[in-house]
Amino acid sequence: MDTQIDWREELDSSFGHGPDGTVADYLGEGHRAVRRRRAAVSVAGLAAAVVVGGVVWSLAPGDAARSDGVPVATQPPALDPTSIPTSSPTSATAEPMSSPTVAALPTRPADVSTATAAQRDEVAGPVPATAMADGSLVVQRGWVVESVEVVARTTRDGVDEMRQWGLVVSPEASPDEDTWVLVTWRLDGGISASSDPAGKSTADLDTWIAQMQALEQGDVPPSVAHTEGGRFVADTDLEVIEAVAHPEQAAAYGPVAEAVAAKVRLADGTVLFVLARAEDSLTVEPAVLDAPTMAAFLRHLAAQAESGEGVR
Repeated sequence: MDTQIDWREELDSSFGHGPDGTVADYLGEGHRAVRRRRAAVSVAGLAAAVVVGGVVWSLAPGDAARSDGVPVATQPPALDPTSIPTSSPTSATAEPMSSPTVAALPTRPADVSTATAAQRDEVAGPVPATAMADGSLVVQRGWVVESVEVVARTTRDGVDEMRQWGLVVSPEASPDEDTWVLVTWRLDGGISASSDPAGKSTADLDTWIAQMQALEQGDVPPSVAHTEGGRFVADTDLEVIEAVAHPEQAAAYGPVAEAVAAKVRLADGTVLFVLARAEDSLTVEPAVLDAPTMAAFLRHLAAQAESGEGVR
């Protein structure tokens, strides 16, 4: 057996027989294939350059074009801190903040509601009326509102920030026993209310309101007089019309031995009744009394002490 194999012959025969051609034919075909591959690579590179140039242009549209017309990737300009939005991405769809709910301004007795069962704790205590969180007014059950006066009001952007009223109220069982009430409400949640029996120390509501406003602001009026060793000492220019030393009717206001009741006339002609004590004095206008006399003043001191109200 002949084991010698002609491998060249075997390889040539395995490819079959193609068309016969000259060496020049084969070289020409090879050159054309090389040109086709170069052309394809050039077109692909140009397309990539166009895509990259478009992205850079969109990022920096304000850059001036170079003279050769080819976009060039550059460092993006630094952002101005003032131009950076501070809102969150969801702020555009968030619900706008609504203004605080504030009730219409009460200006009449009919605008004041009687406290409901749920509101009783809000208006419990010695002061018979107060304000609610929304700026409305309520009065205790068993009380009637006689009048409402808007004393002060401040508004911002169409919403009340502060309201203040002077009210005259009376118990249903005793309609002739009026009580004065000063109510202050603020949008930030501050509410205050104070009251006195009508005519306790001044004859009219407006003067009483002015006194209460001064007290709320810490502006205590100067004392008219005081006592030293039981003797009356004037703290301002005044004339003593009548005086009673150590009146027993003043026992509830401090040591009787240091008290002096007096009727005085101030420099401007105003007449007042004064209870002078060791450090200060309490004053009452004559119109508050049932008569402009010392006897009526002493009765008033005793009556106010028994009621627990006292005088200012």
